[in-house]
Amino acid sequence: MSDGDERASVVSEASYRERGGSADVIVKKVFARLCHEREMSTKQHLDAAEALADAQKALESGQTVSGEAQMELAFTCAALMRRVTRMRSQIALLQYASGETGGSSSSSLDCVNHIEADIGNIRHTLMLVFVVVSTADLVARGGVLADVAAARTLLTDALDRSLWVELVKQSKRRSEAAEDVEENERQRMEMEELADRPFASSEVSSSSWREALAQPGALAGAAVRVCGAILSDAGDYEVAQLKHLADTFGRSTAAQLSIQLLRSDRSFCSLNCQTITSTSDRDRENAMVSVVRAAESESGQAVLRDLVLSFLAPKRVVGTRRTLLLPRDVADAINKDLPWLAAIAHSAAMQGAEWVWRHSRSELKRMCALLAGVALLTTKGTDDVIRKATAFGGVVQLPFLEVPNPERRTQHRLALVPTSRAWVLYSLQSSGQPAVEVSKAGFDGLIFCVLALRNSL
Repeated sequence: MSDGDERASVVSEASYRERGGSADVIVKKVFARLCHEREMSTKQHLDAAEALADAQKALESGQTVSGEAQMELAFTCAALMRRVTRMRSQIALLQYASGETGGSSSSSLDCVNHIEADIGNIRHTLMLVFVVVSTADLVARGGVLADVAAARTLLTDALDRSLWVELVKQSKRRSEAAEDVEENERQRMEMEELADRPFASSEVSSSSWREALAQPGALAGAAVRVCGAILSDAGDYEVAQLKHLADTFGRSTAAQLSIQLLRSDRSFCSLNCQTITSTSDRDRENAMVSVVRAAESESGQAVLRDLVLSFLAPKRVVGTRRTLLLPRDVADAINKDLPWLAAIAHSAAMQGAEWVWRHSRSELKRMCALLAGVALLTTKGTDDVIRKATAFGGVVQLPFLEVPNPERRTQHRLALVPTSRAWVLYSLQSSGQPAVEVSKAGFDGLIFCVLALRNSL
């Protein structure tokens, strides 16, 4: 954020009436100031904050906002989340550069502190935009709260689930351990059974499963409804709680936008990748083994372990990260509270990526072995790539990673679309719209996309 001498003015009722304008007009001003990828000036930020205060007053006076304006506010939240991701990446690069020079200079330390302060300001603005979104939703409902209990349950259930549960076929029968089996061993057996389930490579599934699978848009809506209940309560509330809900809304909105741009209800392969369809099974296997072998090292074992954990552990525990490895506090929490998961991941890591690829019957473990190889081929830029560098160089997009886009705009990117269980290979056009090269569901979809991606590495 650039420096400036502008000062924030106190928004009074008089100044609000003087500026006037409908709620939609005010929202468009917020959208214009905040929803972009360019550098944001201090004046832009202050103008947006002033407009947010105006929007809140307009809503409290009984005005409503159109569906288009509500979408613009949602887009703004997603844009602010992306900005925070880029700024955190800037901090990591500065800290690495300082480490290479043998210590942090006062100038680099000042720069890091400045960016961290800006991140705090952006996150606060994100919360304010989210409050306006929630207020607009409440006004549209005539002040009547939605089913808040159901919204809270949806949020809780979604965060308590693992990503892998949302990707695999539903088990038709539940295996039960003997009564004399210890709790940790029982949990390990249940997780092993889950890890051995194959991908659900089709959208056809039971209605109960469809209800259990929460899409990002549903999560965003639940966050809005919970916030509406908090705001309508006359009692005190924690700002930290609103910020957490705002983060959930921003991430979920960004994920839903990505799904809408990348999702396809059928397998798709562009002409550029048609040659892969004629590749023999032997050539495919040799190509995959060459990728997997890139993870045949201690670093590869660590990446394989943490990828398995990232798919199997509850989303609430895994969170999101920039690097290949889980943060130390998250890894410690899993070792302490979920030792059966740690045991499964450690066992796969000790077997090694190539052994897992050749011999494991678990699509999850084989998938993680392949992704570990891709990770070691694409993650560069530091002397400790698995702990410091941006995961996959930004080329691979997974729900538990928050990484900036690759430096090369035309670089092929690989994304997992959880709602269709599909892997998508795409690049960005000059317009910023994705050009999808491959969209294919399930484990075979990952293999097909890695074959295509391998040619561009």
